[in-house]
Amino acid sequence: MKQILLIGCITTFALLCASCNGTNYGVLQPNPEDLCKCIPLEPDILDFRHLAKHVPIPAIAAQEIGVDTILSWTQDAIVAPDAPRTGRELQVFHLASAFLQEASVNAADCDVHFEISMIADKNAPRVIVETPVDSEFCSARQSAQPNWRNTPLSSIPSMAVNCRKPCW
Repeated sequence: MKQILLIGCITTFALLCASCNGTNYGVLQPNPEDLCKCIPLEPDILDFRHLAKHVPIPAIAAQEIGVDTILSWTQDAIVAPDAPRTGRELQVFHLASAFLQEASVNAADCDVHFEISMIADKNAPRVIVETPVDSEFCSARQSAQPNWRNTPLSSIPSMAVNCRKPCW
């Protein structure tokens, strides 16, 4: 009986190792065709600042900025997991142009992460733009998706991303 249990545990572990890679949960990873239908694998309580991130975009005018502006912002050393939005988090920004360096889906919370830079150089400083699974972001996620849908994430060329409206 112990041998069967041990073989079962080893087999399960091997299957998980073969299908998982970081935030890629193998067969459970959302299919890029279904970005707006993604079901998070982890409960909301495990998502850092979930309540602060999953709110509607304020109906205020967007400020035009570039990736270089975001990179110049100071970062808070410590932010409590239950901290409400403050400062810049209460504003809306628009980036008219940037270069998409990498895109990925985090299967744990279904957020899509876009790594963007000011220039096409793969070694350029980057900003991560995170779009939650909320329906409000669905059209933005779908409009960006054709740029990387059938491309292995590690081989995405630097692509110019131009937005006519606030899309992230």
